[in-house]
Amino acid sequence: VAGQLAIVKGWFDGYLHNELKYGLAGGALVEYPLSLALDFPSTRLVISGIADRLEPNRLLDYKTDSRLEGLVERDGDQLRIYALAARQASRLSTDAALLIYHVPSAAMLNVPFLRADETRLMRELEGFANRLVQPDRVLVPMPGPHCTWCAAREHFCVLGQKWQADIRQTSV
Repeated sequence: VAGQLAIVKGWFDGYLHNELKYGLAGGALVEYPLSLALDFPSTRLVISGIADRLEPNRLLDYKTDSRLEGLVERDGDQLRIYALAARQASRLSTDAALLIYHVPSAAMLNVPFLRADETRLMRELEGFANRLVQPDRVLVPMPGPHCTWCAAREHFCVLGQKWQADIRQTSV
């Protein structure tokens, strides 16, 4: 416990030496739910998330990863998707800064969002949406311990139970 307290104290001290401690700029939102709706020729994709800190000219996400290296590469698209959603909701300017605050090191990392990033991201999201509509292989629902967390558990558990019953009947 003492070691954990020392870690959290270090994180807190780092935050107090950062300009973020001065509070939220006018119009800032904390833990703001965002939803991005994208219409593609084959389907509509809706992505939802929660922005840690959203200001008119800045989108900030707090990360507690143990490794600082590669953080922008690992989590940059999350912020880019949040930025698209916030822009769609008229909550973020197109020239806003996208930032990751790495809590353990108190480092503020810029996440670039160039036109090429947006083009790549939209192409990947469309590919993802197409795979959901027309998967390469049939995904059979299988009830399991994770079903308790699934918002569609009633639908999928019924299908999964029917599928299992059909298997038992054909193997008798």
